[in-house]
Amino acid sequence: MPASLRILKPHGLVFVDYEGIATLQDTMQVFGEYLSHPDFHPGQKHLVDMSKVDDWEGTYVDLMSSQAHKASAFVGQGAQTLIVYYVPTEIARTIGQLVVNSWEPFPSVVPILVDTEETALSTLGIDFTTFAELLASCERKT
Repeated sequence: MPASLRILKPHGLVFVDYEGIATLQDTMQVFGEYLSHPDFHPGQKHLVDMSKVDDWEGTYVDLMSSQAHKASAFVGQGAQTLIVYYVPTEIARTIGQLVVNSWEPFPSVVPILVDTEETALSTLGIDFTTFAELLASCERKT
């Protein structure tokens, strides 16, 4: 599957990684896994790595519909959700901007686009400069 999810409990972070062609079906499947994960809780920070995305399949209307469904897990929980999208390529930035625009009606979700791993991690308050360092630190703790 071109989308995967890991909850990095030591950092209170949800890490989503996309590869290849991103689809809304994959997004919703991963989101369903997140909602049923024992470490799920409202207000978790999210890091979405879109650096390996080649393209995406879907329409803006479908994207808005899926965001509304996802927002239902965030809205009304009394917490804001910070989502940092790592978008270092042109296609990733294009898709990322569509996603950020689709979150506009939902003030409880704060989406941010960044183009370096170091900026993504710094924005999330994580003291590493690469995703590899972050992931390795979690593997050592388990």
